[in-house]
Amino acid sequence: MEKGKVILLALLFVISMGLVIYGQQTVGYGYLAMEIVGLCGILFVVYCYNRQYK
Repeated sequence: MEKGKVILLALLFVISMGLVIYGQQTVGYGYLAMEIVGLCGILFVVYCYNRQYK
């Protein structure tokens, strides 16, 4: 179960980074929203990681 969680968080991190990078290359409110969603995904992954070592 733990290995599946790590794989899922790694996949979420890669997708979130892709959203931030793609949204940064273009201009518009939709792309800004895409960047914000990506940033929220990255923050969620960091939160899950840090919660283990509380």
